[in-house]
Amino acid sequence: MSLAILDATRPASASPVPRVSPDTVQKRIRRVVAHGLAVASDDLVSDVSLRDELAVDSLDMVELGLALEREFSVVCSDRDLTRVRSYGDLVGMVLRLLATQRARRSVDGFAAGRAIGA
Repeated sequence: MSLAILDATRPASASPVPRVSPDTVQKRIRRVVAHGLAVASDDLVSDVSLRDELAVDSLDMVELGLALEREFSVVCSDRDLTRVRSYGDLVGMVLRLLATQRARRSVDGFAAGRAIGA
């Protein structure tokens, strides 16, 4: 069962996504990417080109997307992944996905609370 299906079946009253600092998120992304690409974490600077400098191909990007989905419980679409050129782009994508997820759950939680209180 995919993470997207598991997340979609989660009740709106489930606990909200915990707030995590961007620094913590970036450290987790760095660990996942360094492990997935078998590169030193020092090589992962914001402007490093994943394709040109780290020889990441489309299969590597899909595998990184899946690893990030597991790590952060987000869904990395093919569209999102094809837009990623640098390590900084990848970090930005994950931060955006987490912000979107938090906003969606806040709205869902608010709607569930309004329905109960109505």
